Amino acid sequence: MVEVRIAAASETTVTGTKLYTQYSELSHVASVLDGFPASPSDTRTFTLGSRDSDFFECTLSCYDKFGHAIMSVEVASMLIRSTVHAFAERSFLEMEFEPEAMVGFRSQLLRMVERKDGEAVLRGVQGTI
Repeated sequence: MVEVRIAAASETTVTGTKLYTQYSELSHVASVLDGFPASPSDTRTFTLGSRDSDFFECTLSCYDKFGHAIMSVEVASMLIRSTVHAFAERSFLEMEFEPEAMVGFRSQLLRMVERKDGEAVLRGVQGTI
């Protein structure tokens, strides 16, 4: 089990959550990211956590025929964990990013899985479009 801290920020919004997952889920995220974007129509989604708890969902896609990439993220933290789900915070952001940055991020994830320690930081995100 690994604690994952998600932080996302745009020009107007800062959000984050903390969740727990298995290292195998981080391996899955790394495989989803591998080779993105393969084409201008490439779209990929991954989720950490679950919708009945704290979660992070990310969809990667291209917004033009040249392969310029956008990341749509949803981040949620639960306030009440019961039969009634009340979100303390739920945020949606869209940010442009450099696909080359995903290569380094993926490598960091794989290193974390291998060592069972460390951090992965996605750099090259350019705020809100």
